[in-house]
Amino acid sequence: MKYTMTICTALTIIGACALDLSFQVFDESNFPVTNATISLETEAEPMGRLVTSPKMRHEVWSVDKMGRASGTFTCYSTSLHMTTKAPGFYDEYSHVHFKAKRTSFLSEVHTADKQTFRIVLRRTINPIPMYSYSGWPDVKIPSARGRFGFDMIERDWVTPHGNGRVTDFFIEYESLKSGDEVLYSATLSFPNAQDGAYKKKKDLSYSFKSVYHADKSACYQDHVKLYSFKKSGNNYSVDRFVTKEDYLILRTRTKVDSDGNLISAHYSKVYGPIYVEGIFYFRSYAFNPNENDTNLESDPERNLVPKRKRKKMGSKEP
Repeated sequence: MKYTMTICTALTIIGACALDLSFQVFDESNFPVTNATISLETEAEPMGRLVTSPKMRHEVWSVDKMGRASGTFTCYSTSLHMTTKAPGFYDEYSHVHFKAKRTSFLSEVHTADKQTFRIVLRRTINPIPMYSYSGWPDVKIPSARGRFGFDMIERDWVTPHGNGRVTDFFIEYESLKSGDEVLYSATLSFPNAQDGAYKKKKDLSYSFKSVYHADKSACYQDHVKLYSFKKSGNNYSVDRFVTKEDYLILRTRTKVDSDGNLISAHYSKVYGPIYVEGIFYFRSYAFNPNENDTNLESDPERNLVPKRKRKKMGSKEP
């Protein structure tokens, strides 16, 4: 969410601040979203000595035909939560914190910036059923050294290390611990010709952070130094290929003809951060089960992970 601010001052008696707010809601093509609503909530929390806030306040504002809404919202804490929704779009969530200045033992003056929020909503285009998982619980590495196949549909290592049946990718792993020397190293590799992955930066959207489709023409790397950690005494270094700002797009289960031309493949996305230290950790991922479908927009209401498995794992749309 992008916003600009001009300074103003709000004065109240004992623990409330009248926030002057203005919103403009657009789609990614810079057209106004005219059917959006903005939910505002203030936390119920202490504001200072001898002062406690009332219960949480909640208001819903609607935008006009230009996608605008403005007004004053009384906030009883130094934190304001905002959720913007519109039919046909992904929700956007943000929060703002402002500072409070005490003028006496029993009263406070709260200063808050006048806020003009420019909110960009991303459209829901074609969400489809996928196998969607979060990174919890941890996926334990089978042993201190080895090359282990991972099945994205099962979210497990391929037999004999787990219940997986098809290798989407390999984690080549090594760990060493000797005295105060520690090493973790992991490389991502693939079993088939034209399998691979490429990295992108996450979108700033709260609910949908990836592109809508994988790029068939992208440069898919078949060998990636995924993670390394080295420690010697008090000195250490970390090299993480996929940070919390990144995600991977994968092409796996590929089939090629006799000339090496791609016939079919499956596409997926894995949100970072990714690290490998006795466990294989990722933020979340979604695997498209349809051959040659580059769509990366999964429908959380139609998650293909069986319900019994979802109870054990944090399965969700990433």
